[in-house]
Amino acid sequence: MHAQSVSLAGVTVWLRSDRTAWLPPDQAGGVADGAAGHAPAGTEWPGGGTLLVADVHLGKAHQFSALGVPLPASARSGADGDTLARLAAALHATAARRLVVLGDLFHGPQGGDSPARFARAMAAWAAGRPGGLPAELVLIGGNHDTRARADLSALQGLLGERLICLPEEGHWRHGLLACAHHPEPVAGAGYTLSGHLHPCVHVQAPGRDRLRLPCFWLGDAGVRPVGVLPAFGAFTGMHPIRPAGADQVWAVTPQGLHRLPA
Repeated sequence: MHAQSVSLAGVTVWLRSDRTAWLPPDQAGGVADGAAGHAPAGTEWPGGGTLLVADVHLGKAHQFSALGVPLPASARSGADGDTLARLAAALHATAARRLVVLGDLFHGPQGGDSPARFARAMAAWAAGRPGGLPAELVLIGGNHDTRARADLSALQGLLGERLICLPEEGHWRHGLLACAHHPEPVAGAGYTLSGHLHPCVHVQAPGRDRLRLPCFWLGDAGVRPVGVLPAFGAFTGMHPIRPAGADQVWAVTPQGLHRLPA
């Protein structure tokens, strides 16, 4: 399956195999608590809604090169381009009205032209929308964003009041669902979606091979109501998780999403 719906604090959230999550525009018909559904490849998404991404880390390859870390030419020249192309594809596929970045859009202060490239990508997204109206962009600060201190004047000129920048400790709310960078429960929220951890799992393959796969990690709502999205950026590390109890873990593979047994 290429997308899976879950109910978090009464809000329907679609986990997608492109490492994004999508909130439908009309929650009135959402799945009930504990229910779930899946969407096959080629599903037509209704227009609107909110797309969530975490840990994009634009400019990381530039940062590493500036620090003297040797990188292959493909990483230096193509990491940001690949990330932005996948982000544009997700935005157009869902016809999202709003993009919420759950922290670490940028990696560091020596990120090359990544802010300008992101601004151009957002301008192209806005221009491709009906009527040419730009969508709302919510940037939740991450620990790397704090260090990056990126110049967002080009984005501000494009979006005006539609650009919402929140601090690292800030969060964005949709009903009882909160979105934040750090994986800690937000006070007053029924469930919190976050980033920061770059979660992955190791899966035993035939023979002695082991696969390392990015994943969505959803904590048990009754024990620790916090979920973590996989890192979206093309040039990011991953860190193994240790799920417990009734946590849900959805591994991202080239064939789609696969729920792993507890």
